[in-house]
Amino acid sequence: MKKIANFPLLPISIVIAVMLLATAVLATACGSGTPTGDAVALQPGDLEPTAVAPAPTEETAVPPTPTSEPQPTDECLICHVDKDELIQTADPVEEVISENEGEG
Repeated sequence: MKKIANFPLLPISIVIAVMLLATAVLATACGSGTPTGDAVALQPGDLEPTAVAPAPTEETAVPPTPTSEPQPTDECLICHVDKDELIQTADPVEEVISENEGEG
C-alpha cells in the first residue's frame, strides 16, 4: 500500500486564520473613521465671504523696464548665418585615398 502524506490541518488553519485577521485589520484601517475632537466640522453658515482679488488687466500690468547695459551681439550667429562667407571660409574637401586598393 502507498502511504499518503498526512498534512496536519491545525497549522494550515492557523495560517489561514492569521491571514483573515490581518485582512480584516487592514480593511478597517482603510475605512473612514469618525473625526476626533481635533477635527471640527464647519457648517455652511460659519464661513464668511471674502473679497476676490481682481484679475490683472493690461492697464494694471507694469511694462518691463529696459536694462542699463545693452545685450551683447552674437558674433557666431552673424558669421554662420551668411552662406557666402561660410562657403569662402570653409576648408577644401580633400580626396581620400583608399588604403584597401592594390596588392596586399
